[in-house]
Amino acid sequence: MVPPPPDIPVSGLAHTEYYLNHWPWMWIPTEYTGPFTVGHGIHTLHYRSHDQAGNTEPYKQTSFCVNDFEAGMMREEARMLAALKEVIALRLRKDFASTLPIVKVRFDYGALVGQGEPDWVTLGTDTNGDDGWEMIWDTVAAKIPDGQYLLRMTAYGPEGFKPMGGFYPLEDQPIYTEKLTVTVCNIPDSAYLFELAAPAEADRGGSIEYSVVFQNRAEQPLSKMKLLCDLDPGLFEKITVQDGGSLDGKGMPNWYKEVVQKEETWKVHFTGITQQEIRPGTVITVQCMVQGDPVAQLLSDDPATQQEKDYTAVTVRLLNGVIRGTVADASKAEPLSATVTAAGPKQYTALTDSKGRFLLDDLVPGTYTLTVSAPGYIYSAPSGPPDLPVGGTGKTVFADFYMTARDGIPPVSALELSVKALVDGNLARIRGTARDEMPGSGVDKVEVRVQRRKDLQYWNGENWGKDEKWLPAEGTTDWTCFLGDLVWDPAHVYAVSTRATDNAGNVESPRVNTKTAGLPAPHLLSPLNGAVVTAGSGLAWSQVIDCFYHIQIDNDGAFGSPEMNAAYLSGNEITPQNIGKGRFYWRVKAQDWEKGELQSAWSEIRTFIIPLAGDLDAGGAVGLHDAILGLQFLGGLKPGSDLSRGGDVNGDGRIGLEEVIYILQWVSRLR
Repeated sequence: MVPPPPDIPVSGLAHTEYYLNHWPWMWIPTEYTGPFTVGHGIHTLHYRSHDQAGNTEPYKQTSFCVNDFEAGMMREEARMLAALKEVIALRLRKDFASTLPIVKVRFDYGALVGQGEPDWVTLGTDTNGDDGWEMIWDTVAAKIPDGQYLLRMTAYGPEGFKPMGGFYPLEDQPIYTEKLTVTVCNIPDSAYLFELAAPAEADRGGSIEYSVVFQNRAEQPLSKMKLLCDLDPGLFEKITVQDGGSLDGKGMPNWYKEVVQKEETWKVHFTGITQQEIRPGTVITVQCMVQGDPVAQLLSDDPATQQEKDYTAVTVRLLNGVIRGTVADASKAEPLSATVTAAGPKQYTALTDSKGRFLLDDLVPGTYTLTVSAPGYIYSAPSGPPDLPVGGTGKTVFADFYMTARDGIPPVSALELSVKALVDGNLARIRGTARDEMPGSGVDKVEVRVQRRKDLQYWNGENWGKDEKWLPAEGTTDWTCFLGDLVWDPAHVYAVSTRATDNAGNVESPRVNTKTAGLPAPHLLSPLNGAVVTAGSGLAWSQVIDCFYHIQIDNDGAFGSPEMNAAYLSGNEITPQNIGKGRFYWRVKAQDWEKGELQSAWSEIRTFIIPLAGDLDAGGAVGLHDAILGLQFLGGLKPGSDLSRGGDVNGDGRIGLEEVIYILQWVSRLR
């Protein structure tokens, strides 16, 4: 773009004329902002403007270079490293050279003295550009003295080449030139120790202590030493420079020392506080550079790595995390006492508090498998131990567990018909039922075993044998077992046993049903042992085929004079009437239909409570503690919320008149 000259107020701008390199003069009415079609190379634009009065300004010119960004002899990185090497490689990139019809490239150098052109010395000429145009300058072999030098690279075009409309009749006419200033220092890198040390890790928002050491091992002192640390100031909240240094205009720590003597060690420090918002896992890289006389430029090294001249890297630590949550009963939503374990890079354990809450803190980043152990419970939601990632951001991970009471009670199975009915009817198909009481997990399977008592052999589905065999039944709560070609012999005594297995793996003890003797005892089903029930609640027990039942209910468990003693009951359920209130003990046994004198053993004994009026603590009797609870209700107090008002006031371990008097005084506002 050619900017228009300033407006001339006398007559105004008439036109502008220009030419690019050797192009003809172009006339433009006012100004020109369009493109110039040029190729790679150095171009010169000449232009001048005329006003309406015929005045013409002197010629002006501007030069510019068109390339592919990386074109040229050396890039910035190469310039930086050139002064550190004893051998300097000069190179014209092949991709750039391909844009020009180069036939050869000559390389020259000259010592910089004053402001004028140096006395050029030719290093050599490269006439083969298949792999790029290059030349090696071995400053040691050539015994080049220390100092600053100007390097020149000149490309030549073929005979008759016309760059930008021009004409070069000779082959050795240059078509591209580039120059570069370098410093030659013959002292090897091994003559210096230059290290930048820092911790391998740092916390987000934490402090990083940097230590820089430069040691002169050369045989001469170094002067005018400038030390600069290259870093990204945006990663730090604050940088503090020590040992006489400062921050430059770009926020980089720097120091200056007039002389570093032979064998002298120059040691400086600076501290950076990382940003609070920096992402964990970020790697902060820093490298220091020193310049002076005769050292052109040296780069620091990280002493913690084997690589030389590398950046010193500090990784922002992943923050330790937290997993918190609750453990509760899935059906009652009540808190549970449980142990929560997180297994991952490390293992952590926490106990729940009175509200079912747990806290696992200071967890190193990683993925953890959480397991919950609550006595008598299994997983409900989630259905098993989940895997939770702790990402190192410091954020809390939440996990709530709802547990289902573990099914530790086996199911109960029963035959639909008695063994006598099976034998008399010669039935080869046995039917029955099974159920799994609360907190049941459900019936998984039912099995049947048929034994001939005379020779103690078992039916395996095809024939009789000595090996015990359980035959699978089809169905669960209502099931059928097919016996194949079994033919019952009325002259024999048979024992048909059933057993059920629930989904929790609980296996029922085999329930043996015989043709004549050996009645099994019933199992008490409901209510649960020790349950508090209302008057008129029913009692239930398991069924025994072809039997009546005998039930006893007693208030002291001795069954010497039971409150209810009923025999020959036809069903396996009953609702007691007029037995009073309090704590009761009960049991049941079976009686054969045909032979009432043939009875089973008594079942296990269970208890249930029908609360007395005023028995507020369900203790089976009304006492002073119930009176205190009643007074608390009258006084608007939450019962038991303050032990000093509803409990043992004098600390004698009993509830007596002193406690009643105390609560009366409280209700009357005398306390």
